[in-house]
Amino acid sequence: ALCFLPAFSGHASLEDPTWLMFPANVLHVLAIGGWIGGLGVLVFALRQATGRLAPEDRAPLLAATVGRFSTWAGVAVAVILATGIIQSLVALDAWSQLLHTAYGRAVLIKILLFVVLLGFGWVNRTRIVPALRRATTPGAAGRLLRRSLRLELAVAVVVLGVTGALSSYPTGDEAAASSSGPVSISK
Repeated sequence: ALCFLPAFSGHASLEDPTWLMFPANVLHVLAIGGWIGGLGVLVFALRQATGRLAPEDRAPLLAATVGRFSTWAGVAVAVILATGIIQSLVALDAWSQLLHTAYGRAVLIKILLFVVLLGFGWVNRTRIVPALRRATTPGAAGRLLRRSLRLELAVAVVVLGVTGALSSYPTGDEAAASSSGPVSISK
């Protein structure tokens, strides 16, 4: 239910076509929430869960858990990318607005941070999980995984901060009518 709140109160409720923007925003928030929530569980709960196991049972559990999450995160990434592109194309009237409006610059920052998050996911999936599958105990791969997940979660929190700023900036044609600072518009 909380995934609907940003769509009711943000750009998705004001930008036409709302029939496209509203569901795109809900799916975007749902996918981001699942990804960041999953990262939070991995960071805060996985260490305690594996701490209760024998050392030789930890690496297989970590590899299986992170492998499953990675598969789900791949679906979330596809949804985030598709819905983010849809929302940006509707909200920005011209490519030049990416550089010349606060909204566009915030979109570019989100894209850059998204690429960083994809990098973490790629390293986890292609390097760390296979190392955990080969290991008898987590050891160095477990420490690297923990560090990587913490950094990924930290970057995701920064993305949330940028999103907060993004939601306060006017989009496309709104930017021409107002300053590039925070704005409040209602229909």
